[in-house]
Amino acid sequence: MVPETQATLRRSVSTAYYALFHLIIETACMNRPQPQRSKVARQLEHKRMKEMSAEAAKRAPGAHAGLAVVANTFVDLRQRRHRADYDLGIVLTPDKVAFDIRLVGEAFAIWGKY
Repeated sequence: MVPETQATLRRSVSTAYYALFHLIIETACMNRPQPQRSKVARQLEHKRMKEMSAEAAKRAPGAHAGLAVVANTFVDLRQRRHRADYDLGIVLTPDKVAFDIRLVGEAFAIWGKY
């Protein structure tokens, strides 16, 4: 078993966020011709995706409440990833990191329903 150092915990938060980030990008590019996919993917910038997700979470109607959950998870995990990567003053705990990973897993499950 790998020791749970701050470095491994921080990397886990970052990896969870990027998994969700790339799931959204993959979906955005899915129905595009192959030559256009890399152009579209490069245009999907983290800050703008966070802003769009926050707006989508506010506007998701009841029938699409799951999308609001995914959008909120993206917004929350982007912030947590940023703190994990750049704020060395915070101390991450294994329980909190496990919670973040579960949130992303739930977001993947919800996303798969749409």
